[in-house]
Amino acid sequence: MSSHVFVSHSHEDSAAADSLVKALEERGVPCWVAPRDVPPGGSYAEALLNAIESANCFVLIYSEHSNVSSHVLREVERALKFGLNIVPVRFDESTPSKSLDYLLATVHWLSVTGDSRDRSVVKAAEQIAA
Repeated sequence: MSSHVFVSHSHEDSAAADSLVKALEERGVPCWVAPRDVPPGGSYAEALLNAIESANCFVLIYSEHSNVSSHVLREVERALKFGLNIVPVRFDESTPSKSLDYLLATVHWLSVTGDSRDRSVVKAAEQIAA
């Protein structure tokens, strides 16, 4: 699959990832998200790397969970290696780890606020789609 948005998230944040993926796909933006798009029977790691490499944008669902996930950190590193535009979408106010802070120091973050979460997800999807 090419011309898609790769959505990186911690498994604890699948509901947040699903809501953003739904909003993006409703706007005609194809998304690749694990485990939904990992082909059965193949290498999970290889599927992730292929999807990151062929993406045209990388969206990070940022939360306290993704902040401490070694898998998410590796995905962000790969996205940087392949020169992808990275869009972190903040779902809480936790402070980024030193590793994520270093990797994402120059990118603009989007925020999803708790009091109007659905509306914030839609707004983030619209900004990513643009």
